[in-house]
Amino acid sequence: MSSPSSLLITTCLLVILCITPHPSYAQEQNSHGALPRETSLWRGLQFTSSTLLAKLKVKIFLDSVTVETPFSSLAKDLPDDSTVNEHRMQLTVDFAAQGAFLGETHYKESTIFNEENLLPYQRNRIMDNGTEKWAKVYFWQEKGVQRYRIMPANGKEKNLSPEKWTRKTATFYPYPQQSINCGTILDSSLLLYLLSNRTTAQNQEPFTICVFGKKQLHRLSITLANSKPLSVSYRSRSASQNITVKRETLPLVYDIAVETIPTANEEPETFSFVGLNNDIRIAMDRDTRLPLKIQGTNKSIGRLVLDLHEVSWGPGGELNQITD
Repeated sequence: MSSPSSLLITTCLLVILCITPHPSYAQEQNSHGALPRETSLWRGLQFTSSTLLAKLKVKIFLDSVTVETPFSSLAKDLPDDSTVNEHRMQLTVDFAAQGAFLGETHYKESTIFNEENLLPYQRNRIMDNGTEKWAKVYFWQEKGVQRYRIMPANGKEKNLSPEKWTRKTATFYPYPQQSINCGTILDSSLLLYLLSNRTTAQNQEPFTICVFGKKQLHRLSITLANSKPLSVSYRSRSASQNITVKRETLPLVYDIAVETIPTANEEPETFSFVGLNNDIRIAMDRDTRLPLKIQGTNKSIGRLVLDLHEVSWGPGGELNQITD
């Protein structure tokens, strides 16, 4: 029979295990601010979705950043100058949709970030749908995010590139007190890049990240879910070959729960990731860490499934061109 002291120790251990929270992204970073990770070799992704209500095409691609980027001159007057940094990468999302409730929607969003710790520096979002023309430029600062809304000042400027528009409005969005446990505030567009670069061991553990949306923060709780065999078909392109991949695989599947952290006296904004707002689930290849399927719900058109249509690999990526 167990002694009272041993029962007390066992009870304490169980309490500690039950109340210990999921590790955050910040807790996984080492003392140098870098995330222990492997290196994903994909450089471009294209997803498609087609339903009775909408057709979507999402292109995602990575580039190195070695020169001044569009709108980066705006950062020179900020307390935290985002123009001087190393290890910069740019991830661009090109989103196009057609549908009864969407009309024709097309926007591009580019996020410049540190590839070592995924810290965002700048996000450029450009909308140019005929009569609707604007650019929103965000700069990540220590205590919040600075946003510039830029529009053509007159009819003449409508024919110029967005960098030459002169009507500017500046707004600062401070981080709320609840963000104290967030660590690094990421950008939601980096979610696939983050999942693709996590180590095999990390892929098995739940974790949380905080991302900045349009005006507010969102806390994402990411957990590994049960998976079923998945049939995939996509084009795979590398420097040495272009092939069609058709096979069945058992993917890693992530469920993503979203909690919005609203600022005082404001209604919670809607979270968005490649057109999805809720019930987001991402299927990843176990070996190559390639995103294969993204699904979730859109508040206007309901459930959407985005299937990988094409992947472009960087140097060495031909080793990941699995065909069976």
